[in-house]
Amino acid sequence: MDKAMTSENDFKLVPVRNDPRKRRAAVLVCLFEGQEGDLRVILTKRSMKLSSYPGDVALPGGKMDEHDVDDAATALREAREEIGLNPELVEVVATVDPFFSQHLLTVVPVVGLLRNPEGFVPTLNADEVDFIFEAPLEMFLKDEKHRYEEREWKGWKYALHIFDFGWNGETFHISGLTARVLIRVASIVYQRFPSFNTQVPDFHHLQELLKLVDPNSTNPIVHPNKRCLLRSSRILDIFAIPFWFSYFFRFDTLS
Repeated sequence: MDKAMTSENDFKLVPVRNDPRKRRAAVLVCLFEGQEGDLRVILTKRSMKLSSYPGDVALPGGKMDEHDVDDAATALREAREEIGLNPELVEVVATVDPFFSQHLLTVVPVVGLLRNPEGFVPTLNADEVDFIFEAPLEMFLKDEKHRYEEREWKGWKYALHIFDFGWNGETFHISGLTARVLIRVASIVYQRFPSFNTQVPDFHHLQELLKLVDPNSTNPIVHPNKRCLLRSSRILDIFAIPFWFSYFFRFDTLS
């Protein structure tokens, strides 16, 4: 890599593991088994009252609070505040290597299992959420509802993945960071690559640049005493597939 790109004077970014809490956030990838035996994920449509990304599809989550002991605590607290999800209904099994938003906010996906979907009665915070729905996790590996647009960020090209998903007569556009998180989690759970192209020309160079934020990125962090993810009704050992985590970390960054 060009020496100018790695100059100490050019990059003053703080490593992920030392990020101030105000620059760290977590989202909850809450999975459960649907009526047809497929794996589903809970998604929300952000309130039109919000100043940032109004009306966008998102995973429950938000910035870390000073009282949150870890990323899982952040994700569960935000899910309770946004959609009324009782943390006791969710079994946290893992966290995935962090993503970076367009403003280089560190976003950590927390994977949790909703063991008793019937026990969850959504209570939406109208100031933050307009709608809640579910989508099949495997959809994020298929080309059927997928498209992408080439975007630029500071002169670098990247792929904005978009999934057009119909639910109860309404079409939701799942894109950006939310789409990238779900592509990665689905790839890990189902142990296969997406059927669509995940990169565009020059995108790899942008990823190499942003990786300088956390040059010592590790494999997924497994929640204490948890070693597995649910794949439909089966258990999938995370440690058997570290390759999937490390591969997708290279290009799943910008929203």
